[in-house]
Amino acid sequence: MSLGIRIREARLRKQMTQKDVVGDYMTRNMLSKIENGSATPSVKTLSYLSGALELPMSYFVDEDGEAFAPEQLTEISRLADLLAGEERPLVRAAALCLRARVRLCAQDAQGALELLEAALPDVPDPDGRVLVFKAMEDCCAQMGDYKKAYDIALKRTAPAATA
Repeated sequence: MSLGIRIREARLRKQMTQKDVVGDYMTRNMLSKIENGSATPSVKTLSYLSGALELPMSYFVDEDGEAFAPEQLTEISRLADLLAGEERPLVRAAALCLRARVRLCAQDAQGALELLEAALPDVPDPDGRVLVFKAMEDCCAQMGDYKKAYDIALKRTAPAATA
């Protein structure tokens, strides 16, 4: 699905007119060109449209065309809540990682990282810790902190995967 079509579909789902979306930022005609594929928005314009439509930029630019819609993220959060009540430590760790990944999809890498770091001491299962470390690496990468991501990767690949 093209970028313009994604923008149009998101706008229509929110029951917004083109004029509602553009505000004073740009002309309605320019948004029409973007939605029809005859113009490509700059990163700044895409960021504006993302905010106006209350969706992360990744929703519009995901290469696979598989970006999660907000209602899908809500459903994934509910699933994580159900799994968090499981007795098995690995399942609880997976639920934690699901919660963090929902935050990543919503462009809240810092919040996801804080959630994972706070919960890591309570993850006794070695495989669960590996899952948490991998999610932490992804948070750091999304924030552009590749040194920290590398340091976490070293912990994840260490024989005992300790904190």
